[in-house]
Amino acid sequence: MVANFKKMSFTAILILSMLSSCSDVDNPIGIPPLPATIEIGTNASPEDVKEYNGFLYTSNFFTGAITRVKLSDLSTSTFVSAPTSVYNAGWGLNINPSKNWLLSIRNKPYDFNPANAIGQMGIVNAYNIETGVLERSWNLPEGCIGNAIDVDNAGNIYVSDIGPNARIVKIDVITNVVSVWADGTNFTDGGFGLGGMIFNKTNGFYYSQNKKLFFVGIDSNGAAQESIEVNTGGAEVDADGMTWAGNNTIYYNFNDVFISGAQGFTGKIVLSNTTTGIHSIYQTGLRDSSGIFFSSYANSNYLFVCESQFGYAFGIDNGNPANPFIIKVYKQ
Repeated sequence: MVANFKKMSFTAILILSMLSSCSDVDNPIGIPPLPATIEIGTNASPEDVKEYNGFLYTSNFFTGAITRVKLSDLSTSTFVSAPTSVYNAGWGLNINPSKNWLLSIRNKPYDFNPANAIGQMGIVNAYNIETGVLERSWNLPEGCIGNAIDVDNAGNIYVSDIGPNARIVKIDVITNVVSVWADGTNFTDGGFGLGGMIFNKTNGFYYSQNKKLFFVGIDSNGAAQESIEVNTGGAEVDADGMTWAGNNTIYYNFNDVFISGAQGFTGKIVLSNTTTGIHSIYQTGLRDSSGIFFSSYANSNYLFVCESQFGYAFGIDNGNPANPFIIKVYKQ
């Protein structure tokens, strides 16, 4: 009896050892790693991208539709249909997990001429992350072109205004009050306002303006502190999309759709403290890279990067964009 038990125990250990040796150490649950590119459809024009619970979401800059990709089989579906309202340009996306919302900035079509940013220009919609049903909507301040969107630890929503008014707008999800949260020091009004913006998961936001990176902290009473320029060793930071990757690391996308060709790269900033960081180039040769998101899926870390190819739509690049549009995927 004892001998049989020992034999069975040895056999069980051997089987477990064999299974362990055959599995991917980085991916113990047996899900294969994601491919280097994920197709999201024809004429998809992705402006931003987010991953949540095994699904990838992308916003269409020209139609306002939101596409969802199931990462386990890479199947795509329309999560939110193109709107019929005048707010039919899809910009920033983000997740509010405490509310189970997918947040979407919808603007009126904007040609980046500050003179045309008049009246009611943008709204923020909150969709149920499981069903796509619209649950709440807020009007942004007059003339606000919402670009990036993020959420603090209390679930409040923040939107960067790309211009011509440089400011960060706050949406209180309890009271529904929409207010200008920050527009003080280092916020220069003019042709363009704020580019990429992200919450550092603890006490403030990083944002890009005039090819520089700034930090604005959250005071104990919830007010914005004075913004401070981040020392990046002289490197320019001209961000469209921006993402927080943990370990005091920021990734961002640069593009220049007004110059023909592949005008895009992904930059990386590793912070040694709140306002000092080392800058490097992570990826080059991207086709007008816009949205970017760092996330964990199947026990692996990935960086998802949009290639918008906006140069074709704006008449800067000749010919037609490559179809289907893709999201580039970099395993970390």
